Amino acid sequence: HNTDWIVADNCLIAGVCDHLWRSTGQRVRALNVIFRVDLGQLSDIIERCHELFPVIDPGAVWNEQKKTWRFSSGLRVQMAHLEDANSHRAWNGKEILRAYFDQIEEMPEEQYTYIRMQVRTKDDRLAPYVGCRATGNPGGLFEEWVHNYFVKPAPQGHRPLVETVRLRDGTTVESARVFIPAFLWDNPNKRFATE
Repeated sequence: HNTDWIVADNCLIAGVCDHLWRSTGQRVRALNVIFRVDLGQLSDIIERCHELFPVIDPGAVWNEQKKTWRFSSGLRVQMAHLEDANSHRAWNGKEILRAYFDQIEEMPEEQYTYIRMQVRTKDDRLAPYVGCRATGNPGGLFEEWVHNYFVKPAPQGHRPLVETVRLRDGTTVESARVFIPAFLWDNPNKRFATE
């Protein structure tokens, strides 16, 4: 399920940050953000985080007002909405280690692209973990751009699509994306697939 996948990936990053903190004595400065069009639609993810985050880090603290978890290592995991046409602009200049887009087919391409530009880190120890993750389903207001960007170039999925991006200083970096298809019959609850 999308919820479990997003929360599990954050647990992985929390483990990495905890290891870095304990092995060096230096807290990390990292922010993961889970985006959804409507903040209220993140309730399943928030509930699952409440179940798991205190288990992996008993010192993890939830701030209800900021909708943010703060881990002992310094990692923060924030829940955020992209409800308004310009909601993404609030993230200008933020340093996001990992951005998660839950139900990406509900978001315009401009919001995804803009937030993706904020994904980076100054901490070389965390560089391998920088990235974006997205979940989605067929349908949705913005399905067409999602299909054209993620699915159409490799409809069978599981094939990394690598782009070379030239930076202002003339150097190049590679950016990759992968479509990982899932089907109704992949659901471990077989009753779900037959209903």
